[in-house]
Amino acid sequence: MITKDANDRFRQDQMEELYSVQSTLAQAKCDINFKVLQRALFVPEEMVRKPGEFSYPSPMATLMKSPFPKKEKKKKGKKKK
Repeated sequence: MITKDANDRFRQDQMEELYSVQSTLAQAKCDINFKVLQRALFVPEEMVRKPGEFSYPSPMATLMKSPFPKKEKKKKGKKKK
């Protein structure tokens, strides 16, 4: 597991790279929004989950119901004598 300090250093390195890319694009006269660059270049943060807080759905919950259900047969009436 990555410690918080290592994770912060990784984010700092990404931010420095982002500023260098932005300055290079500015020299090439290509204006791109900073937020767009950030979303494109940054690695998404991992979500920290506590044990027991998240439960996976049951396998049967994700199955689709049959689109072609079986037709119910009509019951035959009693024969009269």
